[in-house]
Amino acid sequence: MQKFDEYDTFILKVDLPEHGLQKGRRGVVLLVLKDHDSIGYAVEFVSSNGETIGPFVIDDSVMQSDNGD
Repeated sequence: MQKFDEYDTFILKVDLPEHGLQKGRRGVVLLVLKDHDSIGYAVEFVSSNGETIGPFVIDDSVMQSDNGD
């Protein structure tokens, strides 16, 4: 089931050290990637100095809605 749509914002539920990202970082969904019965999300983040971090493909197990859902 698709939990996020393009341009939704979310919060990381875990650290992603391979990308230098920490739990609690807010990101945005750029693209929903569907392949048969699996879904991935192309996402990006913005650093404190305004630089784009990403894009990366992740799944919703590490994503939490930032509107309390």
